[in-house]
Amino acid sequence: MYVKKWLDELKHIAYEVDQLLDEIATDAPLKKLKAESQPSTCKVLGFFSSFTNPFESRIIDLLRKLELLAKQKDMLGLKQDTCASNEGGVSWKPSQRLPSTSLVDESGIYGRDDDKEEIIKSLLLDIDCGNQVPIVSIVGLGGMGKTTLAQLVYNDQRIKENFEHRAWVYVSETFDVIGLTKAILRSFHSSADGEDLNLLQNQLQQVLIGKKYLLVLDDVWNRSEECWERLLLPLYHGSTRSKIIMTTRNKEVASVMKSPKVLNLMQLNKSECWSMFVRHAFHGRNASDYPDLESIGEKILEKCGGLPLAVKTLGNLLRRKFSKSEWVKILETDLLRLSEGDSNINPILRLSYHNLSSSLKRCFAYCSIFPRGYLFVKDELIKLWMAEGLLKCCGTYTSEEELGNDFFHDLESISFFQQSIKRDDEFLVMHDLVNDLAKSVSGEFCLRIEGDWTQDIPERTRHIWCSLRTINDEKKVEQICKAEGLKGLTFSLPGFLQFKMHNNVQHQI
Repeated sequence: MYVKKWLDELKHIAYEVDQLLDEIATDAPLKKLKAESQPSTCKVLGFFSSFTNPFESRIIDLLRKLELLAKQKDMLGLKQDTCASNEGGVSWKPSQRLPSTSLVDESGIYGRDDDKEEIIKSLLLDIDCGNQVPIVSIVGLGGMGKTTLAQLVYNDQRIKENFEHRAWVYVSETFDVIGLTKAILRSFHSSADGEDLNLLQNQLQQVLIGKKYLLVLDDVWNRSEECWERLLLPLYHGSTRSKIIMTTRNKEVASVMKSPKVLNLMQLNKSECWSMFVRHAFHGRNASDYPDLESIGEKILEKCGGLPLAVKTLGNLLRRKFSKSEWVKILETDLLRLSEGDSNINPILRLSYHNLSSSLKRCFAYCSIFPRGYLFVKDELIKLWMAEGLLKCCGTYTSEEELGNDFFHDLESISFFQQSIKRDDEFLVMHDLVNDLAKSVSGEFCLRIEGDWTQDIPERTRHIWCSLRTINDEKKVEQICKAEGLKGLTFSLPGFLQFKMHNNVQHQI
């Protein structure tokens, strides 16, 4: 805890130094022009006095803070990593680029065949729910594979043949009836313009009249019966044989939505976990050819608690550290200590984060500005990293793009980035638990502003993602204008238009 506070303070001072240097670089040419317009005897003295005076007190203050942090470093027993740098500095050695396994690859999914068949059977049965659409709920812990199971069902050939229309909508914690109605319309390949709920719902009703459809509502949190009644009302006008699949972590949500069929997804058994672990950790190798690793791996696997995401992530981590000494280190790691007081973060995921290089940790932490379920592409993310100065070239890299590509593939190889459920190779997404991890490690330096945000922006905030329902969402913009020291700002506007600004952004707003 003390080390984390020390690191956060160091990061804050580093941002302050960077901002001061930007201001000096901006003001220096102006001061030079002013000095050159004066008599020659005053040019030199005039330039230096006007240049140093406005910044002198800030420089002294920052130096004093850095000296204090240096003393605290010694008290905490922190040491510089000198393992791979001739200059004695912190260094990073790129890991081997390994292909990731997509969640939609059925060969990489274990122990869900019976669950899949049970759901498909329910979807193909005629269930009498009056004038409402029958809802099949998949309930389970985060990382249990609810989304994966729903996707397997969604893409099954029998489902494709039996449902005229299929749509997939990511719901998440932020429940916005207008936004979700528009998302459902778009998923059914219909335009969705405007913010009038009445018009949007009438449009959705017309699109679905008499049609047999399957709608997946993924990652549902809201337990308000009134909200769900309002959202689902236009969906009741489709064919009576239409169905809805819902995934949620909370059984109460399934109860509120009156699901006639609820599947409680359970942890994988020991055999299923081992099969998945071998696939990812040994990566095509015969596990029996490595008896030492096989024995250690069986003990490590007990830490995953039957959670598929934890098994996959840990397996990918060990694949990159394929040696007995590295596996022993993982086995002996105290996962409780890694939780750092945040019980909501899976310790296996945090362990994977701690094994990243410091440079890669910063790139991953930056991703905390993305909302849950946000779809992104590799090139877009790499450009954002570059704009934030996170890809300063080092070692044998000839460009920041090259380093960014390696960083991206490293995060993808340990399943921190995964192919999106839309099955488009271009788009990727972070699992909700990975998103929570990014938010946890970024602390107060990265901030997402969503919904009806009315709070003050924390002093140390440097990167902001702001979602605007309308361009005239003045309250959020007013709060952002009060913030000082921002390095990056991204507006997510209606129609998925995004506007990005970087570096000294407070002067541009």
